[in-house]
Amino acid sequence: MHFCTYFDENYLVRGLALYRSLQVHCNPFVLWVLCFDEATYGALSKLAQPDLRPVSLEEFGGGRPAIDARQEGA
Repeated sequence: MHFCTYFDENYLVRGLALYRSLQVHCNPFVLWVLCFDEATYGALSKLAQPDLRPVSLEEFGGGRPAIDARQEGA
């Protein structure tokens, strides 16, 4: 199963609680996290867990040119 969520460093502890809960109750899984700041991206990346996939805002925006264009025109 694949799950996705998003949060920043203010929600990091709760996000990790979600991740731990999925480990207990829903294995195997992949949790994709859109990280709203570098602190969150760095912390999740350092965990180096194969079932936890942090995505930076830069990666997310860079992979979606249509989103970038809409933001520039806003």
